[in-house]
Amino acid sequence: MSMSTADPSVEDVERFNTEQLIGYLRTKDLNLNNNDYKKIRNERVAGLDFLQLTREILRSEPYRFPDGPARRVETLFNSLNNQRLLTLEEALSCVPPSASIKKLTESIPNSGDHVPDGVFLWDDFLESVNLYEFTDEKRYQRPQFSRSRSGVGEMSAQAIFEFNICEVLNELLPDYEFSRRNTKNPGDPDFTCFFARSTLLFPIEINLLEVGKLQFPEFYKKSAEARAMIKQIFSYMTENECQYGVLSTYNKHWFLYRPSNNPKKLWISETLELTSESPPVLKTYAYMVRKLCCDSDDSYYSPHVLKTPESVTRKDEGSVSKHTRSLRPRKSSSDNSSGSSSSSSLYKGQRNQNLSFMDFKFNGILAQGRSGKTLKCEFRGNTIALKCTDLWKSPSCILKEMQNEVKIYQILSTIQGEYIPKLLCYGYYGGGMCYVIGTSFVGTALTNYKHITERQRVMGLYALNVIHSKGVLHNDIRTENILLNNINDNVYLIDFGMASYHHDVKECWELFDEEKRKLVHLLNQYTLLDSVVIV
Repeated sequence: MSMSTADPSVEDVERFNTEQLIGYLRTKDLNLNNNDYKKIRNERVAGLDFLQLTREILRSEPYRFPDGPARRVETLFNSLNNQRLLTLEEALSCVPPSASIKKLTESIPNSGDHVPDGVFLWDDFLESVNLYEFTDEKRYQRPQFSRSRSGVGEMSAQAIFEFNICEVLNELLPDYEFSRRNTKNPGDPDFTCFFARSTLLFPIEINLLEVGKLQFPEFYKKSAEARAMIKQIFSYMTENECQYGVLSTYNKHWFLYRPSNNPKKLWISETLELTSESPPVLKTYAYMVRKLCCDSDDSYYSPHVLKTPESVTRKDEGSVSKHTRSLRPRKSSSDNSSGSSSSSSLYKGQRNQNLSFMDFKFNGILAQGRSGKTLKCEFRGNTIALKCTDLWKSPSCILKEMQNEVKIYQILSTIQGEYIPKLLCYGYYGGGMCYVIGTSFVGTALTNYKHITERQRVMGLYALNVIHSKGVLHNDIRTENILLNNINDNVYLIDFGMASYHHDVKECWELFDEEKRKLVHLLNQYTLLDSVVIV
């Protein structure tokens, strides 16, 4: 092989024999001497061997390179090996191989109970994907695809889709899970996409529809099979409270959208061929989860009919005497023998427990606000944040806010410890002089950070999404009320004193959307600008 004047690629270096490798190394500013080259020649190191070296190997027998040359050579082969790795944008632009999948018979899918009022063309979606660029600095191995070229029936299409779409996306987007995982509601889509293994983003349905050159809304009007298919996936989206969905034959893909202000309407993208490079299929799926499902200002908030727990409807003033030194501990789910209590029964039968100052070991002050101090302390083996207000000094509205916060925590009982702290104790304290709320200690306030990661930003948005889905409006989105945990990157919202519960979210969806936009803008200020789209 003749040496080219251009810098060789890593693939070129792999094919070098020993003399070609030495000639290549001499062109680099490595300050190696003849003795160093002699060692490489004596060991008959070729290009492929060179790329597998490490500094530790070069420092040991039989090479025994001094530390300086060993470090410089290490920098060179690391630089070459990094050529194998792709940016996220490049990896998502790789095109999976197409497959010839024969349709067995015309099948009418098991239809659901929901039919859209209208089906329209989402004609600007694919162009939006084209204009978006993933700027993550992490680099990835080139995706490996199955080269299976043919199959028969939908099961074959599902198998190829799982390997070439789901598994590749799971490698590139580790915070998301594309799989055959079931939903909690009746009727199982072929595939689903979950965020952080807990939040369902959208269903995916595989069907060997023969659409031809028609756009799907037009095909929907002409084909009974298409109408049944749309009814099925629209029902999955509705029953699982998803704003987005996907239809695919593997070789063709359609992306579905339900607007929050009119969720009975369905918008379907133009047909995206598997072989498309503008935009690529993998990038389009990534755009769905990383951009639309996380940043959308018009996320669909479905109504959750929640019965307010019995303990919430009682007035705490009547249930706790101001002359007792007692707190009302939160009953944990593990105390429930049935293991399936609803939020309306979770707090039944709670009893006040007599607690003294000896139950708490105070370690310091975490914060101080209008309601008083928040203390870090030990309580029954747990590190907690104890919000404490002096009833003699605080206006009466502060007590009402703290009691409202307890009610909101009870309404959000099923997500405590995941998106909000756990409520561990609350009530009057110190002979009725104070009112306290004790929650699990979960992290540090956003005010203490200069920057946050993209994942933390996404986790913060999802925390608010889940809270909204329970019918709760926070009403006090501030940096002080957002806590970050550096161990697991979880993000928690706190301070629900001003929060409100809404039985029918759809009736006041504008308030929820406004609060979502406020959090988006706040988190964007802390996220590096090259990794976020400003809304």
